[in-house]
Amino acid sequence: MVSHLTIIGPRHGLAGQRLELVSSRSARGPAFVVVRLSDGRRRSIRRSVTDLAAASPEEQGASKALARINVRTLLTLLHHLNSTFASPIKEVIRDEHPVESLSCRVPDPHHQSSEPEYHHSAESLAQLARGEA
Repeated sequence: MVSHLTIIGPRHGLAGQRLELVSSRSARGPAFVVVRLSDGRRRSIRRSVTDLAAASPEEQGASKALARINVRTLLTLLHHLNSTFASPIKEVIRDEHPVESLSCRVPDPHHQSSEPEYHHSAESLAQLARGEA
């Protein structure tokens, strides 16, 4: 039976301290142990931040119960994500009336372009949206 434990969690306030183990079971559940602090008070501490975590049968049983994913599943997921993010986004518009694409860029007066520029008033855009054009 273990009588003392060491806090090994680097972020724990009692890290590095060796404390007396009062009980390996706490009212807070199986993930906690009860220790006696240097001033005599009792505290529940997570078993996972102590050196008992590696030797604990409860912790070992819990780690065996974790879900396992095989490499084939991970590779399938990787290929799916690669193809999803690598393919260009295609937008399909199924309207009765085709709508011409409108340019959102500001024309450069110094740039000679062979592309036609589209200038539409708010009313003509509304007519296009209603399908009246």
